[in-house]
Amino acid sequence: MKTVLVLAPFIFLAACGDANQNTSSNTANRTEASGQAIYEMKCGICHKESGASTGPALKGVIARWNGDTSRIQAFIRDPSKMIAAADPQANAVYEKYKPVVMNGFPDLSPQQLQEILQYIQAIP
Repeated sequence: MKTVLVLAPFIFLAACGDANQNTSSNTANRTEASGQAIYEMKCGICHKESGASTGPALKGVIARWNGDTSRIQAFIRDPSKMIAAADPQANAVYEKYKPVVMNGFPDLSPQQLQEILQYIQAIP
């Protein structure tokens, strides 16, 4: 009986450690799922995960922007502004897909933009 009482706190702590890992994993899964929902609602009409459509494929987009997610977010919010500012990647996209210019999404919050980017990063 004493052995059980002595081990009980360690068993409890071990169980809590696993719960924290599961919570972190669940949060990442929810964030990715939220990003997918936003992508499907706002982006999926013109962008496919793999392969070009009206706009470029999203798979590999972060690498094409040299990992600069702040510029990607700025482009999502206001592509015309990025093109006018002579951003090299924004202009490369424009040159490839002109006369089409992506609609801007200034209504997306920073959190929503992060969720979209997390979803895009998870595309296999």
